[in-house]
Amino acid sequence: MRIGVFLSTREDVVTFSPIYWMLRKAGHRVYLYDVGVEAGWFEKGLQYLSLDYDKLSGHFDKDIPEEFIWSELEKLFEKIEFDYVFFIGRDVNILPYLKYCYENGIKTVHIGSGLRNYDLSVRDLVSQLIDRYSMINFTYSPVHTRNLLEEGFDPSRVVLIGYPILELVSTKSGEAVMKSTILDELGVEEGDYVLIILWRRESLKYIDGLLRFSELAKEYLVCPLPKWGKRHLMNLDKYYSLMERYDITFLETMDIMDHLSLIINARSVITDVEWIYVEASVLGRPSLLLLDSGERPLILDGVEVNYLNFGEGVEQAIVNRYLKRSDGKIRRMLDASLIRERILDAIRRFSGVFLRNEIKLYGYVDGFFKEVSRTDFVPFELRRFLV
Repeated sequence: MRIGVFLSTREDVVTFSPIYWMLRKAGHRVYLYDVGVEAGWFEKGLQYLSLDYDKLSGHFDKDIPEEFIWSELEKLFEKIEFDYVFFIGRDVNILPYLKYCYENGIKTVHIGSGLRNYDLSVRDLVSQLIDRYSMINFTYSPVHTRNLLEEGFDPSRVVLIGYPILELVSTKSGEAVMKSTILDELGVEEGDYVLIILWRRESLKYIDGLLRFSELAKEYLVCPLPKWGKRHLMNLDKYYSLMERYDITFLETMDIMDHLSLIINARSVITDVEWIYVEASVLGRPSLLLLDSGERPLILDGVEVNYLNFGEGVEQAIVNRYLKRSDGKIRRMLDASLIRERILDAIRRFSGVFLRNEIKLYGYVDGFFKEVSRTDFVPFELRRFLV
């Protein structure tokens, strides 16, 4: 089969990689397209992340107007007759691509469906629209499968595949230990540091309080930052001053080998990124997730998640929770062993069929779960995606 794949964020690039390996091994031809939400991350994945991707087949700028997206997609689909187009994640930037496929009879698969809060937020409504525009929905956990079934999705087109990050960690962690030289570069040994990974812009508002944790707990901190995070601290004249004041080293965001090595060898991990919390948990590192438990549904269900709301006075809260959990064991999560069989079965089963979902949206209104009115509950910026 010819399969087009549209990826948008670094999380998507990392999460999709085990599925990419599986599709290629099964003999399918895979064309990779970067939607460019985190500019350069997919290219970095190709060049530095050791994720075994081939070269990009194309790139779409994240700021391209939607009318130009449709024009470019028309040219692309005239040139290549895809059997399926895969999408992953729930970023609003993939909606124009999915809507084009939906309206033009192009079969689509969404990976990571069914993540819901039903709070009628833009993010939650985007997640629902992405799933509605997808012909086949692959879910990470039984909870997300159940969400789709309760919304009336066709059960034959909702497929539980498990969480690909688990396959990535099990495949790459040994290689990371053997190949990564990051500990030597930092001059540290196993257990000498606490790893802090922050990717959410609102988290940096509390960076001073977070770093005071190093004084209270007497811990050395290693903190990889995305490029925008470094620029933000540089603009505030904090990037170097914080390293001088506290026992911390800021780093550029790591490739996958150094990233996994830093997690494996850390004393503990503190992060505001859900999938990194999952990686740390699978690798047996005591971890804190700096999120409100209701803010985003955890990808995996049935696990005791060590949430901590991020705000003023966070340093003492982290110390209290960190010390309490420092010796705790974290259970392995959902088994991902069925990814290959279920994905291949689904794309074979619908190889000659195109089907559409009816566009419906759901949420809690006055305490009741119900289908919601587009006029009353869908923000103006999303109404262009309704058909």
